[in-house]
Amino acid sequence: MIMTLSLFLAMSAPAPGCVAINGDAILARDVATVIPGFAQVPGDFNLGYAPVSGTPRVLRGADLERIAKNRGLDLAGLPDVCFERPSFIPTAEQIRDAMRVGLGVPDAHIEVTTWSRHAAPVGELIFPR
Repeated sequence: MIMTLSLFLAMSAPAPGCVAINGDAILARDVATVIPGFAQVPGDFNLGYAPVSGTPRVLRGADLERIAKNRGLDLAGLPDVCFERPSFIPTAEQIRDAMRVGLGVPDAHIEVTTWSRHAAPVGELIFPR
């Protein structure tokens, strides 16, 4: 049986000027948070894939204008909009706790000496047995 540990991890803030996005796609409603006129586009209209964690993705204003025009809207002078998925860098303690849960041995002695310090998506940290 695979055990998982739900950690309520602190999210790192998106890059300055970037909108935090949690799904797999950037939707019109996400753009509408920055460009209110884009709210006229159906909210679930898919504008592209969301970026990988820790990497910003910019939708250019000119591209957004073309999309709006194709949807029957006349929006001009739109700014570029940056999106980024929330991420965090796991600590040794978080990794150790997740390993203990995965092993099913809460008092196991685990020493984490090295690990990747790259950003990971916010969510469950699991180490299946």
